[in-house]
Amino acid sequence: YFKAIAPYLEPNAVIVGLPSQPGFQFQCCDLLGIGGKTCAIVSFESLPWACRIQKFGREVQVLGPKDTLACAIIKRGCRPQFPILPTIQYVIGKEPKLTVAANYLSINLLADSVVHPPMMYGTWKDWDGKPVSEKPLFYQGLNDFAADMLDKVSTELFNTAQVIQQKYPEMDMSDV
Repeated sequence: YFKAIAPYLEPNAVIVGLPSQPGFQFQCCDLLGIGGKTCAIVSFESLPWACRIQKFGREVQVLGPKDTLACAIIKRGCRPQFPILPTIQYVIGKEPKLTVAANYLSINLLADSVVHPPMMYGTWKDWDGKPVSEKPLFYQGLNDFAADMLDKVSTELFNTAQVIQQKYPEMDMSDV
């Protein structure tokens, strides 16, 4: 998609990854080429709402908004015609409260793509391959094994942020 939109990007465009995945910023910079050189890149840590799929690819049930949602904004020489974060806040509504993270690296270390796998593994590691009687809940159905794995991943991400902060004191990693 990046290559498809690149020829149509005008200077000072704003590209939003909502949610973003680790490396989204690098993909934008690489794949947008010259068309993306004056674009701002906004990457959010996750979706603004907790949702449940009703009809795959067509319909979801919004269970509720998250309290806050952090993003990183890389302007790359972009001078947008509007205030980026307030405009996105207006589009999604009052909740969640959007905030700007200290840097894009902290967003990558907060990404759902890093924390969801231990939760999924903990839920399905002992599955016998037979249909289950009820749809398993994702967050509410977290078992002790998955919670322990998630804690270990969280600790590893936090420790990674601490090492980065120690090695590069100018990098504010307090969001992790």
